[in-house]
Amino acid sequence: MTTIYADFNARTPDDRVRLDTLGSQQSIQQAAVEPGMWVWLTDKEVRAGGLVQQSADGLVARVAWETVEHVPTSEDLADTDKVASALRELQALMSRPDRDHRRVLALLPLVEHRFQPGRADYVRSRVAQAFGHPHLALVAIDQAIASSPDTPGFIHHWLDLLRGVDIERAFSEAKTLVADAKQPAVVLAACASIYAARARELDGAALEEVERELLRFTARFDKAPGRETAPASVATMVHVTRGFALLHLGERQQAMCEFTTAIQLDPSSAEAYAAIGIETYPSAESVGDLESAVRLGAASFWPAYHLAHHHVDARHWAEAERFCDASLLLGPPARVRANLMEWRAIARFQQGDTIEQTRMALESALALAPNNARLRRNLELLLQPAKPRAEVPWRVECDAKGDPADAQAAA
Repeated sequence: MTTIYADFNARTPDDRVRLDTLGSQQSIQQAAVEPGMWVWLTDKEVRAGGLVQQSADGLVARVAWETVEHVPTSEDLADTDKVASALRELQALMSRPDRDHRRVLALLPLVEHRFQPGRADYVRSRVAQAFGHPHLALVAIDQAIASSPDTPGFIHHWLDLLRGVDIERAFSEAKTLVADAKQPAVVLAACASIYAARARELDGAALEEVERELLRFTARFDKAPGRETAPASVATMVHVTRGFALLHLGERQQAMCEFTTAIQLDPSSAEAYAAIGIETYPSAESVGDLESAVRLGAASFWPAYHLAHHHVDARHWAEAERFCDASLLLGPPARVRANLMEWRAIARFQQGDTIEQTRMALESALALAPNNARLRRNLELLLQPAKPRAEVPWRVECDAKGDPADAQAAA
């Protein structure tokens, strides 16, 4: 792990730490640190991650202050009761999905000597990732892998981080790893995610090649080393990813089987429900799958979009408005946003909005899709001579069809 000395009291006016002290200069030279690198900074009492930058006055570091750790004294480490108590608390914290990451860093330095090689740096990497510093997280997981190169969980995490910051390098590393027939299950799973991300950037023959290769190596997943201890969420992701690849290759029935298997492994898989619901809409069965996807927190706007259409078509106005709002919150593109704004305007009109309020809402939708003849026709229907609201012959259509793969892309 690249660590350099820093005097945290030597600050620039914009609160960066100056790296022009003798101690900093010596450690920078020894570690061959350059601007743009993430490193660990320490004054022997505290340690924190920081991004080295070039300023007019020399090198400085933008410190990620939330990653500060206090270096324990020899007396602290010799206090066995204190260390044991900290270890119990840290173990309890790490089992919680809503863990207090600052507290994790407060406890970690005191107990890391009790960990297996690389484990403490793996924890630091997860904390840095949670704080939104993926490049610092990579620095930490690189050190963890250097300490324990054969730990599958470390490699899985490294690949996951790499996928987010450098997909080209991640794909290259994944291609090398999947060539090993004895690769552990969790590593194959991480490689599958990288292949899926790479596939979303391709089309034509290149896309087909990547997806067929993904299907080939993930076929080994269930018999790969460590499969029996892989978390259900990891196995679910592999089956969901296989399902998307099969859909793109025209193997719809096999894809549905993969999504069904994913749900059996993890009934909380929003992506699997979303994929099945989007692919089978507007069947009656699809509504339940789409509702499950929304309830489980699907990151894609498509499940709520199709549910909004279903309820507008069924004249369930309050539910239509609710799902329009839910889909709009997830940032759909202009064409889909116009569709949702149109349906919401109609739903609100049927629930009591005035003609003027509805006119303004439909015109806002039309501004996003000025060539949409149906939307323009609905605006004309609104402005025709008064008739009972329930008798307005609205035309309600989907202007877009969700791609099931978008459920994975959003996630």
